[in-house]
Amino acid sequence: MALVRCPECGTEINENLNSCPNCGYPIQSQTRNTVDNEIHSEKIGLSIASMVLGIVSILTICVWIGVIPAIIGLVLGIIVLKQKRKGKGMAIAGIAMSALAILIVVMMFVWFSNSSKGISEGHDNNKEELKQEQEIIDGFERAEYDKFNSYASENGLDGTLIYIEGKVINQTKIDSDEGEPPLLAIVVEQEDKNRWDVNVPSESEIEEIGGENVRIFGTYQGFSDVLNLPAVSVVVDDYEIMDLARIDIKKDDGKYETVWNFGDYVNSNIDTDDIETDEKVYLTDEEIPQFFLDPDSFKGKYIKLTGEVFTAPQDTGEYVELQVWNDPENSKNNFLVKAPKDGTEYTSESYVVVDGKIEGMVTGTNLVGGIVSAPIIDAEKVEISSYKDVVRPTIKECEFDALTIDQYGYSVSIDKVEYAELETRIYITVKNNGGSKFSIFSYSAKLIQNGQQYETETNFYADYPDLQSEVLPGTESSGVLVFPTIDANTDFQFYAEGYSENWEEDIQPYQLSVAVQN
Repeated sequence: MALVRCPECGTEINENLNSCPNCGYPIQSQTRNTVDNEIHSEKIGLSIASMVLGIVSILTICVWIGVIPAIIGLVLGIIVLKQKRKGKGMAIAGIAMSALAILIVVMMFVWFSNSSKGISEGHDNNKEELKQEQEIIDGFERAEYDKFNSYASENGLDGTLIYIEGKVINQTKIDSDEGEPPLLAIVVEQEDKNRWDVNVPSESEIEEIGGENVRIFGTYQGFSDVLNLPAVSVVVDDYEIMDLARIDIKKDDGKYETVWNFGDYVNSNIDTDDIETDEKVYLTDEEIPQFFLDPDSFKGKYIKLTGEVFTAPQDTGEYVELQVWNDPENSKNNFLVKAPKDGTEYTSESYVVVDGKIEGMVTGTNLVGGIVSAPIIDAEKVEISSYKDVVRPTIKECEFDALTIDQYGYSVSIDKVEYAELETRIYITVKNNGGSKFSIFSYSAKLIQNGQQYETETNFYADYPDLQSEVLPGTESSGVLVFPTIDANTDFQFYAEGYSENWEEDIQPYQLSVAVQN
């Protein structure tokens, strides 16, 4: 027989008694209720926890951390169902919400990891479709023999940029009139036995192509009455694409290698200063927003854009492919860049300035079926830039030579002020020519303009130099303090507090009046 103490009077009594013989306090019913309540609480608690965690996971899933409560909520819900605890409905709700949150996380991960791949794959697919449907290389159309085998006056194709493929049958040096460029006549036979008359401004035969399979890029000249063949000249009128008019020889591996191009001939034999070039037409600032909506309508025009590379650069062999946010702070207006392979090293966080020709829009799909589209720019030049110049470019700049306050040998100077659309940058130099360690704290700095006070701001994305808070004797520190945007045409005051380790030096706050320079 086990003894227990009465909860009311403390007397030891038989555990099987219904009440205490000393004070009459009920024993078994109270104990049973307590135990039942504890069991019920224990059983219902896991169900409540599962449902609450499911709700939390849904609410926090947009910041990724929601996956943690989702996993826990899912496990607790399964335990409740498996052990047949109370609160089955709440457990099922917790499982459903947790599973949904996990599914959303997986879909988000797949989408983000494959969106860049989708653009690249879409670009490749579009290039392949373009080649199959239009068969255009570097702006030169693959010539169909029947289409061009007539007089230009009849077919209206005079001056069309074309390319042909075939085998060199013979080369003949043609005597030119005085003052005329030299001429080499080449007969090229295609696989279907159709032949072309190819004219090249060359003083001698091109040894590398004799009897070889070639691909020739040039300008359609009509029909040659001399050879009774359609004629193409390996020349172009556009100075910008002279190097593209060329003769490529087919190697054993099936790839083509250039052995002669019009650009080299021109550069070697003609004064290029006398050549008139077509003026490049650049998009205006007002046209750029429309460019991102409909890049195809600006195809062939030139554009200058800035942005941040947001994926790993891809070396395609011909160029380096970059994917860039034009508005990196908001991850908006992405575009694709075909950057020249000039040795420039890019990273997934490089800030760049792009100058090139618009090729239009490329569209592809990612692994979850989403449509991914981006404009393409064939860049002539891509320069590495900085966060400041790309994201927060300077609108107005004022430099100062002697805007300084000195106390006990501790001087604070404003060297430059840069006004940007979204911030104001104050370039500060602190020199310690005193006898003690000097401290100045950027968080205490303020700007006062038109009776309004502005506090410093922290820009975690910028790579601005930091102003050291402690400056040792005989040293100096320079840095940038960032403030909200202020009026670039109104004077203002700069305020900062400084301290030295010598408490006998009564250092007052540094207050510099900044007069705007027009």
